[in-house]
Amino acid sequence: MSLPSEQTPNPPQPPPRSPKRAQEEDDNNRDPSEPASKRSRAASPSDDDEGTKETTAAMASATLETATAAQHANGAAPAEEPDETKTPAAPRTKMCGVCNEKEGKYKCTRCALPFCSVPCNKLHRENHPPDPEPTSKTPEPPAAPQPVAGARDPKNPFIALDDSDQLRYLFRRYPGLQTRLLDIIAATEPPPDAQGAGGSLNDMMRARATAAANPKKEQWTHDVGIRNGKEALRKARNEDGEVGEGVREYIELINHLVSQASADAEAEEVIRRRAAEKDAELIRRLMAEERG
Repeated sequence: MSLPSEQTPNPPQPPPRSPKRAQEEDDNNRDPSEPASKRSRAASPSDDDEGTKETTAAMASATLETATAAQHANGAAPAEEPDETKTPAAPRTKMCGVCNEKEGKYKCTRCALPFCSVPCNKLHRENHPPDPEPTSKTPEPPAAPQPVAGARDPKNPFIALDDSDQLRYLFRRYPGLQTRLLDIIAATEPPPDAQGAGGSLNDMMRARATAAANPKKEQWTHDVGIRNGKEALRKARNEDGEVGEGVREYIELINHLVSQASADAEAEEVIRRRAAEKDAELIRRLMAEERG
């Protein structure tokens, strides 16, 4: 018969400890020479997880900054805004410039103001500012036609003296030449006592009375004036010095210009005559061809 086994008494259980008290006892039983970081890791088992999270966040931030810098370096275009369809605005109609209530269908002929009806037009015309008065300009008289250079009148060969540079040079060279020529012209004029004689009966009676008072004095006539002018010209041409030289050069220049003008006029007349003959011959040929 077996003996009942001797029961082993259970060891006494330690009283329950609170987590805070257990932590304090662990700190008291730990070696003081242990590093603080080790104690901190031992005390806080979740610190490793928190450090890992911080490292991951730092790496993610650095990656984001690198990607942003690369995007700016590559000149990436910003995101385009969505294209919004714009509805075109309806065209604005011109309102009446008088009542500003209705559409202006007509326009004022003076200022192009739009109006909508006859009453508005009437009101506008009554208040319309006056038109500026046109400035009256005195019409300028037409300029006289300038003579064509080189065109000479064959009936007046002395026209060549009007625009002669040689003649103007001669007057500049001899300042006293013009005065002497005026004296020669004065010799061809009647004397002062006969200049007032006209064609009336009183003038004729006065001229006869003067001739009767001086029977030896020659009465002035046109032929007498020409003869006196020739005598004055002969004396001036035969004078010595600068005056006589100027008169002689003047006579030579006049003869040269007049003869040249006459020759040019004759040449122009010959050319004109030949052209007329050619035109007449052409007309005769055309008429003959029409008949044939």
